[in-house]
Amino acid sequence: MASTFSDLGIELMATGENAGTWGTKTNTNLQIVEKAIGGYVEKAITSGGTTQLTITDGDTTESDSVARHAVIKLTGTISGNSIVTVPDSIEKVYIVTNGTSGAYTVQFKTASGTGITFGVSEKTTRLVYSDGTNIVDAGFGGASDMEGREREQMIFNLQQILLLHNQVVVLLCQRVDLLLEAQQLHQQQRNLIF
Repeated sequence: MASTFSDLGIELMATGENAGTWGTKTNTNLQIVEKAIGGYVEKAITSGGTTQLTITDGDTTESDSVARHAVIKLTGTISGNSIVTVPDSIEKVYIVTNGTSGAYTVQFKTASGTGITFGVSEKTTRLVYSDGTNIVDAGFGGASDMEGREREQMIFNLQQILLLHNQVVVLLCQRVDLLLEAQQLHQQQRNLIF
């Protein structure tokens, strides 16, 4: 039985195969795993077109397997709305940064599914995952990514913090007043004694 490859391009060696090269192939597989869970790559994207990010089986060449990396920074000056795709059937987490310049949208999606879209001025980082069919926003983006419920919760939390802050200020003012009164009383007592 011949070797097969996983969706991430890891060689799944058959029993008894690759005698004398197991070490090299295992090291390559470990490098592939390393890039999939912690690799960083920058990729210039096509302006106003589609950029396909690929994975090459058994290959650790960065430019051939951009879609394998955990962190992908999209770069380049774009003059039109752009689409970036990763292969279908890949199930993995991505951290994607829109580092492009130009006031155009950048969509990050699977080849035949749906995905997320960075707005024309949204130069942020998103935590997303591929479920094998679509790219899904994990909901851990920056403040500019928040919508409705998340924004309301953040406003509520900030209001609670301000309320607590105001209560602490009131308590401190009361304590200062008490200290001043105690100091005045102490001074009056000293004046009576002397």
